[in-house]
Amino acid sequence: MPENKATLFSSFSFLRMQPEFKRLSPNEQMTAKREFEDMLASHQERIFLRTYMTAGLNAESDIMIWRMCRRVSRLQELSSSLMKTGMGKWLIPAKEYLGIFSFKTAGPEEQAEKEANEKFGRFPYMSLHAVKKNDKWHFLKEEERNNVCAERQNVLNKYKNVNENVFLSYGLGQQDFIIQREAEAAIDLEAITYDLRQLKNNEYTISDNPYFFCIGRGLAEILDHLA
Repeated sequence: MPENKATLFSSFSFLRMQPEFKRLSPNEQMTAKREFEDMLASHQERIFLRTYMTAGLNAESDIMIWRMCRRVSRLQELSSSLMKTGMGKWLIPAKEYLGIFSFKTAGPEEQAEKEANEKFGRFPYMSLHAVKKNDKWHFLKEEERNNVCAERQNVLNKYKNVNENVFLSYGLGQQDFIIQREAEAAIDLEAITYDLRQLKNNEYTISDNPYFFCIGRGLAEILDHLA
């Protein structure tokens, strides 16, 4: 079967709940949360979507919503719809990262979002950081860059239970890349990150912060933990 190339826009949205939400009555909280959950669920069949809890792991945010689809306008529409719900009015955007990922798909490009569900978000623990490269990196000769990438790939190959994906962000944000890793065990993320820090590749990096650690959970469970 011939392979097609699919390109998806990927959005990582970090949200913080306002403490005043906890002062609402139980019925008000339940209604607000249900409206938010229903709105998210109504889009879940059309796009790739995962939810993560960051509360207790990061002081800036409580929830991270990861979405991917072929049209960036659809990401905007979903964000707007979510923030208009009863729950959305109590959520403050903390960080937002946008990137592009291209991959080969066995089916038509229109099915890329469905295929993404098998490729991404399979493991519960996730790390995410934005990377800015210096001019030396951009002016490397192709052979030199390939050698640096091969060295990095050798480290990645040692960790069979860790997936890494690189999203391009040129023109979409202050970062050049978004590095996303997911693993079956949190300790594997620590180990692979340490090993990658030792590589020559870091000579070409201006910044790889902020760094986020997230745990995948269902949205209803996350909201119940928060209020």
